[in-house]
Amino acid sequence: MVTKYSSPVKKSALATYSGPGSVVRLSNGITAVVASLDDWDASICEDCRSEEERRETLEKLYIHEPYLEGICGVDGFVVMPTRRNGWSEDTAPTVSVYRFPLSQICSNWNCSRIFKAKETDTPHAKCPNPNCGFYGNQVDMFWICPNGHLEEIDWAEIAHHGKPCSSNAAIRRVTLNGPLGCKCLDCGAASGPTNYPIRKKCNGIRAWEADARPEECKEDMTLVERTNTQIYYPENLSVLRLPNKHGLRDDLMDWLIDRKSMLELSPEPGLLKERAERFLDELEDMSLDDFERHVKEALEPSDWDESWDETAVRRNEWDVLTGPRPQGRAARELLDFQDAVFPDDPDLFGGKGMFSRLVRIDRLSETRVLGGFQRLVETEDGKGFSPQEGKNLLWSRNGRKDWLPAYRANGEGLLFVMNPVSVEKWRKTSGREASTYALAHTFAHIFLSAIAHHCGYPTASLCERLYVEEGMHYGFLIYTANSDHLGTLGGLVDLADSEALCEIMRRAIEEARWCPQDPVCIGSDRGGYGGACHHCCMLPETSCESRPRNSHLDRALLIGRGSTTGFVEYQSR
Repeated sequence: MVTKYSSPVKKSALATYSGPGSVVRLSNGITAVVASLDDWDASICEDCRSEEERRETLEKLYIHEPYLEGICGVDGFVVMPTRRNGWSEDTAPTVSVYRFPLSQICSNWNCSRIFKAKETDTPHAKCPNPNCGFYGNQVDMFWICPNGHLEEIDWAEIAHHGKPCSSNAAIRRVTLNGPLGCKCLDCGAASGPTNYPIRKKCNGIRAWEADARPEECKEDMTLVERTNTQIYYPENLSVLRLPNKHGLRDDLMDWLIDRKSMLELSPEPGLLKERAERFLDELEDMSLDDFERHVKEALEPSDWDESWDETAVRRNEWDVLTGPRPQGRAARELLDFQDAVFPDDPDLFGGKGMFSRLVRIDRLSETRVLGGFQRLVETEDGKGFSPQEGKNLLWSRNGRKDWLPAYRANGEGLLFVMNPVSVEKWRKTSGREASTYALAHTFAHIFLSAIAHHCGYPTASLCERLYVEEGMHYGFLIYTANSDHLGTLGGLVDLADSEALCEIMRRAIEEARWCPQDPVCIGSDRGGYGGACHHCCMLPETSCESRPRNSHLDRALLIGRGSTTGFVEYQSR
C-alpha cells in the first residue's frame, strides 16, 4: 500500500465496520474499499517461505474459540498485530485498500469533465483537459448489490443509454445537483436528471478483490452515495468466554488450545507436560492421567455444523451467568460474577417486582468474529445467514479461507433478570400479542442510555446482550467490552451496590413516558413496532445488537398505549 494512503484504524473496527468489502474514508480524504483477506494474509506472511512458516506466523496471532471455529470451519481467528505486539514499524502488517471509485469530476464548473484517476494519484488528481488545469474530486456514488457486489458507475454508458460510442469519448457532468446528469463531448448524447437510472443489472464485480473478475449474479444493483449506511452491514458472531467443563483447568485448557498445532504434531503428554511446566504454576500437582484428559479435550474435533445457532449460545451463557459463581483463580480470570444485594425498592426488585435478580459481572471477555457482511438489506436476526457464505465474501474465490478476523475484549456488566412470573402474566393480559423480546429490548435501551450518564462510559462504548426465551427466561445484559482502556474502568458494576441505581432506573422509565416527537412517535406503527425514535429509545449502532439495528422497540410495551397495557402500568396495579 502506498504510504500516502496510510490511515490509522482501531483493531476492533477491522472485525466490524471496516472489514473486507467495506468502503472507508481515509485520513487524506480518499474513499477506498478494504481488500479481501487474501491481501491481509499476504501482508502478515510476507516473509514466509513455506506453508509451515506461514502457519507458525499465524499461530502467533491466533485467538481460539472452539465453538466458533467449528461453525466457521477455520483453524483460528486473527487479531491484526500492531507495533505494540512486537512488530517493528517496518514489518508490522498493513491492511490493503483499493481506491474506490477511481472516477473524478473536475472542480472547474466550466469544465466538469469526468475522468479516471490512478491508484497512485494524489487525492485530487489533475484534470486531463489541457485547457483546464483544475483538480478533480472523487465521485461520491457507486453501485451495490444484495449479493455483496460493488461496482463503479460507467458514465459513458449512462450518457449513451447503453448504446455504443467512441471508447475515448470525454464525458462531462451537466447537472451539479442531479446525480447522473452527464453528456458525451464526442457525439452529444446526454442523460439528464429525469432519465438517469437508479437500478441496473449486476455484473458481479467484487471490487475488494485484486483481480475483481466478474461472476454470475441475477440481482439488480442500486445506486447509493458513499455515506449510505446500507453499503456495509457486518455480520458478527459473538460469544462470551465461559469456564470449561467441570474438572478441567481453564488456564491449562487455554494454554493447550492456543497451541493446538503443536499438540497435533507432538501429542505425547509427557513431552507436552515438560513444555507446559515452564508456563503454568501448580502444574506439578496434576497427574499425567489428568494432563492426558486435558490434551484429549483440546484435540477433540469440533462436532458443530456450519450453522449459527444464536439461541443455543445465549441459552448456554444464561445458564452460566445465572448459576453459581465460578470457582478457582483461573476461572475467575475468565469470568467473575456474583449476585448484587437488592436495592430497597420492592416495585423494581424482588419476588413481586419487575426484576427478580441483579447480577454484577466484574469480569467478562467477549470474542467477536467477522463472519461476513450484507449490503442494502440487513437480514432480520441473521436469518438465512451462513458463516460459509460469509467467509466466501471475505476471501477471494480461490483463497485459503482458513482464518477470519476477530478481536477479543475484556469488560464488565450488569445482568438484569426480569421476573418471569410478572412477564408471563402481563403478556397474557396486555391487550394485544405483545413481544417479550421487544419488551426486554426496550428496557435495555432506556436503561443503557440512563446508565451511560452515571457510569463513566460513553453510550457508544456500552453494549446490550438479550436473553429471551418464551416461557423460560427474560433478561438483558448491559456491558462494556472494548479492546482499549474503557473496558475496565469499574464504573458500571459499582452501580450495582449503589442506592442511585433505583433512582436511575425509575428516571429512565419516567423519561420513556414522553418523547419530543410525541404524539407521532408513540402513535407510530412500523411493522408492528412503534413508539421509538432517536429522541427516546434508539441507540448508536455499536450499542444495539438487534438486526436490523434499532428494531423491535416500542415504548408502548412499557407505558401503555390505547388498548395496550404497559408492563410498568401492569406492575403498579
